[in-house]
Amino acid sequence: MAEAIGIASGAITFATVVVQVGQSILTLKNCWDEMRDAPEDIRKLVREIELLGLILADIEDDLSQDSIYSALEDNKHALKSFNLCKDAADDLDAICMDLSRDVHPSSRIRRSYKALRIVMQNGKIEKYRSRLQNVIQLLTLSQQCYTRALLQLQPVLIAERIVQGSKRSSDSVAYGSTVVAQDNKARILKGNRGYTNRWRLGLPSWMTSKILEISGIKAPCGWNWMLRTYNLVPSSSKVVQLVQKGDVKGVQDLFTSGQASPFDLVVDDKWPWEQSLFFYTREVYTLYTADIVDTSDMVEFLLGQGASPQGPSNLPGFTALHYLVYFGWGGRNSPSRIPAMRALLPHLDITEDPTEKNVPRLLTIFRGHVKEFLFLQQNCCQFFYELPLSERIRVAVTAADTHWFLLPTPELIQTIIGQNILQAETFQYECYAQHIQRMTTLVHLAARILGCVQLHLQYSGSINTSREEPKLLVSLWASFVQRSLDAQVDIHRYVDGMTPFLDFYWGYHESDYTPKDQRYFFDLVLKVWLKTLQEGGVDLKLYGRNEDRIWKTKWIPRESHQLPDYHRHSQTTKARLIGFSYGPSIEDWHVWVSEPSDSLVGEFWDLIERPVEVMPGAWPINDYEY
Repeated sequence: MAEAIGIASGAITFATVVVQVGQSILTLKNCWDEMRDAPEDIRKLVREIELLGLILADIEDDLSQDSIYSALEDNKHALKSFNLCKDAADDLDAICMDLSRDVHPSSRIRRSYKALRIVMQNGKIEKYRSRLQNVIQLLTLSQQCYTRALLQLQPVLIAERIVQGSKRSSDSVAYGSTVVAQDNKARILKGNRGYTNRWRLGLPSWMTSKILEISGIKAPCGWNWMLRTYNLVPSSSKVVQLVQKGDVKGVQDLFTSGQASPFDLVVDDKWPWEQSLFFYTREVYTLYTADIVDTSDMVEFLLGQGASPQGPSNLPGFTALHYLVYFGWGGRNSPSRIPAMRALLPHLDITEDPTEKNVPRLLTIFRGHVKEFLFLQQNCCQFFYELPLSERIRVAVTAADTHWFLLPTPELIQTIIGQNILQAETFQYECYAQHIQRMTTLVHLAARILGCVQLHLQYSGSINTSREEPKLLVSLWASFVQRSLDAQVDIHRYVDGMTPFLDFYWGYHESDYTPKDQRYFFDLVLKVWLKTLQEGGVDLKLYGRNEDRIWKTKWIPRESHQLPDYHRHSQTTKARLIGFSYGPSIEDWHVWVSEPSDSLVGEFWDLIERPVEVMPGAWPINDYEY
C-alpha cells in the first residue's frame, strides 16, 4: 500500500480512500438497481462514478511503486488530488447512507413501498442527482491534478531510469497502468557520430498524446544529453497533409502556433511503427510535383527545424534517405531528388565497417534516374565499381526485380553493372531474386518485365499510376533482349523452372492487378515477344521446337497463382498452362490455357456415371411397360 500523501492526510492512506470509494460505489449501484423505474440519467451517473473508481485504482497501483511515491511525496498537485478524492469519498459515503435509509427499511413490504415512494418524489431524485454530479466533478478534478503532478515529475522519473539503465537493461518498465519508461535504450546506434541512446516516457493515450524523450550522444569529450517533447499525431492530421503537398509556409505556421512540432511522430494504420514527418516528404515527388518549384525545400526546412531523419525505433537503419531513395521516385519526368539527397546524406549513420567493401543498402534498394544513382554511389560507395562483376550484377537484378510500378529502365541496369557492352556471361549470370523468390538472370527478368508492361498497356486504367510510360518501357526492354541475342545468349536457358518465354508468360499473368477480361487474350500479347525475337534474328520455327522440347521434358510451372481482378479480393480464378503451337511466322503461334469451366467437365461426367440410388423401403420401380 502507498504511504500517506501530505501532512493533511494524517494516517489515512490513498489506498484507504480508494477502498472507501469502491465500497460506496458498490452500495450505491445496488441501491439504484433495486429501485423501480429509476431514472436512466441517474444510472449513467453511477456508471460514470464506477469508471472513475477504476482510474483511482490504477493511480493507487502507481503509488505502490517507491520511485513514483517518493517523487510525489511533496508535490502540491498530488496533495490536492488526494484532498479532492477524500472529499469525494466522504460525499459518496453520505449519499450511500441517505439512500440506504430510504430504500432499506426492516420490513420487505415497507422496503418495496419505500422504493416506489422515492421514485415518485421528484424533489428527492433531483437532490440525489445533484449530489452525484458533485462527486463526479470532485473525482475528475482529482484525476486531473494527479496527471498534472506526473507531467511535472517526468524529468525526475527519467533521470532515475537512466541511472538504473546503467545497471540493468529492459525493453519496457511499467508502473501500474502508467508507462513510466518505455523502450529503455530502445535505440543504440553506432555510426560516424558514435553511439546514440534514447529513452521515451509517455502516459496512457487516454490521458495525453505527448511523449517526452531524452537522448544521449557519446562524443569524444563525454556524453551530450538532449531533452525534447513531441506528439503522436494521426496520418490524417493537417501537418501531414501539408508535408505531403510540400507547403513549407503552412507547416511553418503550424510550428509557430504550437499546433505541431518538427519532432511529432505519425501513427498510421498502414505501418506497425510510428513514422517521422520525413517519411511523408517522399510523396512530394510522387503526388504533387506539378505545383512545386523546388521539392527539396521541405526536406531542408525540416532539417533546419531540428527534425530527426533517423528511422523508426524498430528499423533505425531505414532512414528518411532510404524512404526517399526507394519510394520517392516519380518517374522519368519527376524533379531531381539530388538536392534532397545532398541535404540528408550528412545525417546518415554508416553502420558498415569501412575496411569491408560491402554494398550499402541505399544502392541495393535504389529506384530512379541514372544521375541519382551515380550521385549516391559517389557519396556512399566510391569503391562500388571496384567490386567483382558478380556483386554488381546482383545489385542490378535487385533493381529489376520489383513491383510493376517501380520498373527501371535498361539504362539504369547497365549503369549499375558498369559495362558499355554487356557480355553473354553478364546476361546469363544466375542469382537469387528476392521479389519473385527464385533464381533468375537478367534475360529472364527482361522477358518478365516485357510481359508485365504488356498487361498494363492492354488495361489503360493502370497506365497513369506507372512511374514510366509503358510504351517506352516496352521499346527499351525489347532492345535490351535483342542486345542479349547479339551477345549470343542461350534464349532457351532453363533456370529454376523458367525459360525467358515462360517468364514473359508469367510476367503477364501473375500481376497483382490482372483484369478479368485480359486473362485469356495472351495471344495478342505474345506477338510482342515473338516480334522481338524475330527482329533479333531468331528462327521462330526452330525456337518453338526447342521450347516445346523443354516443356515436355522438364518441369515447368503450369498452375498459376490465384489471379485476382483489379480489386484484389473480388472474384478469383486459376488458369492452367496447357501448351502452345508454333510455326515459322508469328501468326502460327498460339498458347493454350484452360478456361475456368474446364474443371466442371469432370464433375458432369461423374454425375452421369453415378448409379441410381434407391431409398431403403421404397417401392421397386420397373423400367419396362406392361
